[in-house]
Amino acid sequence: IVEAVSQPIHLLQVSGGFVHSDTWMQILANITGKSLRLAQTADASAVGAALLGMKATKIIDADRPTEEIGFRYIQPVAASMAVYEKYYCVYKKLYDPLKTAMHELCQIDG
Repeated sequence: IVEAVSQPIHLLQVSGGFVHSDTWMQILANITGKSLRLAQTADASAVGAALLGMKATKIIDADRPTEEIGFRYIQPVAASMAVYEKYYCVYKKLYDPLKTAMHELCQIDG
């Protein structure tokens, strides 16, 4: 949705506990078809805010490599992207007809 109203996104910034799972990070890259830049620091939000401020004030260059401050990159795998895309096409066809029934199933005490 963001790309539809702005410009293509080539890189996703990712932080939090799940960045420690290589499997989940590769799945995310493959599903989105985007490169991921993983923040390897516990205070990623603060580091991100500081980087934005430094870029805005031209203290650092926006294209400067950031590996030295704890970033790691994951690239999507084309073959896996194709598999996810096939399944996503089926999911989109099923979602609307089944969403009400799925919500009803979640409400059943069992």
